[in-house]
Amino acid sequence: MLSENRLELRASVALGTKPYRMVSKQPNNFLRNASDPFTIPLGRDDYYLTREALYKVIDNGLSKKRGRFMPQLKIVNFKKGKLRLSNSFDKEAYELVVDIEKDKLFVACSCGSQVATLCIHAFTALDRLAWYIGSDYFDQFRPGGLYEMSMLHQKHFRIKTNYDGSRIQPKETLRTVYALSDEINFNDAVRVLNLPSKKSGQTHGGADTLCYMIVNIKRKDHPPFVVPCMGRLNKAATAINGFYQFLTGIQKEYDHLLTEEQNLLNKECLLLYKEAEQLPGRFFSNEQEAVDINRYAAYFAGWKKIWPLLQNQPYVFVCTIYWKRDLKGKPAKSLTRQVSVSPYHPRLCFRLTDKPEFFQLEINLKLADKTISRNTPFMLFFIQDEKNNLCLLASPVDAYIAEWFRKAGNRITVFKEHFKDFETNFLSHLQTHYEVIRINAAAKRKTSKQVNKPQTTNHKPQTINLKCLTNPNGSNWFFY
Repeated sequence: MLSENRLELRASVALGTKPYRMVSKQPNNFLRNASDPFTIPLGRDDYYLTREALYKVIDNGLSKKRGRFMPQLKIVNFKKGKLRLSNSFDKEAYELVVDIEKDKLFVACSCGSQVATLCIHAFTALDRLAWYIGSDYFDQFRPGGLYEMSMLHQKHFRIKTNYDGSRIQPKETLRTVYALSDEINFNDAVRVLNLPSKKSGQTHGGADTLCYMIVNIKRKDHPPFVVPCMGRLNKAATAINGFYQFLTGIQKEYDHLLTEEQNLLNKECLLLYKEAEQLPGRFFSNEQEAVDINRYAAYFAGWKKIWPLLQNQPYVFVCTIYWKRDLKGKPAKSLTRQVSVSPYHPRLCFRLTDKPEFFQLEINLKLADKTISRNTPFMLFFIQDEKNNLCLLASPVDAYIAEWFRKAGNRITVFKEHFKDFETNFLSHLQTHYEVIRINAAAKRKTSKQVNKPQTTNHKPQTINLKCLTNPNGSNWFFY
């Protein structure tokens, strides 16, 4: 009769889930053929094979033999969830077959070796994929995933093959591909779009002098704020030659130089600074989830009070600092540039282009019915146009959506098989708040070709009659 431990060991080997610590005690009659599928349970994330998950199921001595076989991998084909890889090293060549399910892999090697778990060829191949390419390698083979999409739209994807395996990447012109991108979260944008928001209306509109610095912290510790600063005018009193220290405490020695409006503006600047100190300087980061947009309500209300007052000031600058402690010094002239404070708020609209295989959604920004060509926000809540006009966006929602699209590369590509889902889950929400202009690129190209098509006419050959007359001096004149 078999002992309890031996019965447990035999059952676990049959299931492909035997305990790591018991493998070294396994007798030879428990060996299996490497050509038969071996089960590897995956971790918490579907289709992700980590090295930790791999090392849990291999036998004790297998990891010590890694140097004996250095695999060079190449995709042979992928059909119905079954991936076939060419696995070679030196003069050896085998076929590695991986049946991919979301929570497990079934792995077999054509070598036919008698092994306890995986053969050295299968183990080193999987280990190399998990280590060099990443634990998400098999995620590209999920139904409707990257591999399937690249086969449907081959000219829009780039497949790079090296000894580690194949890497599939969308071409740069696609930017963010809907149904593939993990960089941006569409649910975050929909959540913000559905927040109740009220956009502010557009308004039309030798000595030292007071300047106002819109401070942008390069490290994005806090959102922009305004700090007053005294500046030195040139002899003609037309420009600022240099700056004194930031007036973070609103020093009393300059009170006699300030107008009533500047005193009010300085107090509002201090209140805005206190609000900015409590907030992160970006809506998104690689380490954290998107922030709650409602946290910026009081901060943005402060900007709406300050903005009309700043429009009346002759010297307004954007100043970049690296650390908040730099406010104890004076602005660096090389990191400071004068701007014109625009009374207009940019209006967000979008262009949806219908191309033969996909749609592309791009953001447009309009200022007083003119499109801003430089539409990448360089500071949170602000856009600067090509004429150096600094524009405050109309609402925190506008700022969030502009920054969200910047993170997406200002362009989202949706292949036509995904458009219905995209329209239901995202585009319909976007259209509720913003204008979306649809453009048919194919019709536009056809019209362009017709306009530029050269007209062919039947030209008759011209007969040139050369006449010769004699001028009064006796020489000949020739003319047509």
